[in-house]
Amino acid sequence: PKRQQGSLLVARGPDLLHLEKSHVALTAPEGAGNIKEATLVQPDGGGWLLFYEYAQANASRVGLARAEGIDGPWEVLPDPFTVRADGWDNWHLSTGPVVRFGKHDPVMFYNGATVDARWRIGWVSFSPDFARVTGRGIEPLLMPPPPEDRAATDIAFAASALVEEDGITLWYSLEDRKLMRARITVYDDPDAG
Repeated sequence: PKRQQGSLLVARGPDLLHLEKSHVALTAPEGAGNIKEATLVQPDGGGWLLFYEYAQANASRVGLARAEGIDGPWEVLPDPFTVRADGWDNWHLSTGPVVRFGKHDPVMFYNGATVDARWRIGWVSFSPDFARVTGRGIEPLLMPPPPEDRAATDIAFAASALVEEDGITLWYSLEDRKLMRARITVYDDPDAG
């Protein structure tokens, strides 16, 4: 409460209906606030990575922490990617689901926005150990259709993803109130080997 900053908590239980708070996993680093939207991954080479959203200088950013075990302790690392001055994601960034499909690099479907909070869904790929970015879409992957009411929020926000045999299903919300889904086809690059 003194710093008015949040923490990511761990909840445990025998099933999703019986979870109880266990402990603090990660407290927002000094100067960062409103830590939330956690995404866990296991990189090649072992250990765990925790992607999270945090607030800094009136904008959202994607942070990253690493631990050897799921219970930590977590070490905060440099941000894995940042805003692009001339892009559709030039002000805000927020985490989304990470998927691995076959031999392709892992991909995060992330949320990005302009200063006036027009949120869109994009993608960024990483090396299998998540040590570097290997690709990033220039344009949004998903944009919301024009709202029926001009006063409605202009938001598309990735929620979760499921890798299936023939592609990826991405669930996302529109206007913070409508749940949608998209099917993403993954094409193999014959030149990639």
